[in-house]
Amino acid sequence: MLVSETLTIASGTPQQVSTTSVPGTRVQIQCQPASTDGLIYVFQGVPKKTTPSTSTWPYITLAAGSASSGSDNFSDATDTGDESWFDVSGLWIDGSHTGDLVTVVFNRKN
Repeated sequence: MLVSETLTIASGTPQQVSTTSVPGTRVQIQCQPASTDGLIYVFQGVPKKTTPSTSTWPYITLAAGSASSGSDNFSDATDTGDESWFDVSGLWIDGSHTGDLVTVVFNRKN
């Protein structure tokens, strides 16, 4: 089942994509157009009971788009097969500008 969520950035406060353990495959993260030059930080594989930050956890940086230019995106679209999946609760998003929007789409494994 395809799941799509849009998160609003609260700068300096990373957000879990899911607060419960959810098996997922194939994730796509897209920054939405913004009025600022904000950056989006994507943290993967974060262990339970851990809140990541840019100073304590490796991350991927994406640039938000504007009305005249597209934004960065991240995808892990490899075919993971029937036995492989990742825990969506280990995926966190943060950013440098409060109010920026990020859309996360993933396939929920049944």
